[in-house]
Amino acid sequence: MYFWNIKNVREELATGKISERNAFKYFIAHALWLSVLLIPSSEEYKPDSWILIVWVVITIGGLFYVRHGNGGYEGENFFTRFFAIAWVMEVKFFALMLLLALAGVFYEGATDSDVRADFPVTYGLLGLGIYGVLFYWRIGVHMRRTKELAK
Repeated sequence: MYFWNIKNVREELATGKISERNAFKYFIAHALWLSVLLIPSSEEYKPDSWILIVWVVITIGGLFYVRHGNGGYEGENFFTRFFAIAWVMEVKFFALMLLLALAGVFYEGATDSDVRADFPVTYGLLGLGIYGVLFYWRIGVHMRRTKELAK
């Protein structure tokens, strides 16, 4: 795995020397990078180290679970399957999050309360952690079903 030498990466990609197994390492690194960058942070809220650790564990565990659902190292077409399935799951999860947000707006209107003030950031992060676990779990289920259909 290369961290800086793009020339070697290009050459290995062009000659087919990067296997699915090695490509998975790049994928894990990319996912970890994004998962840490996407942790919410603001002037009012600075994430604790344990939140970052939980995010990393959810990301790594989820991706290994998904790869296992595809057959592990012997699985076929991991990236094609992952991105197609993940996209559909992202759309579905976005719709669910939108419904929950709308429910919060209606709740605020009906009760004259401020959901954002009554709903601490910690609960939001807990919800985000649950979201991550459910997200990877559903992708893993669909990867396994796809693998079984392809037999």
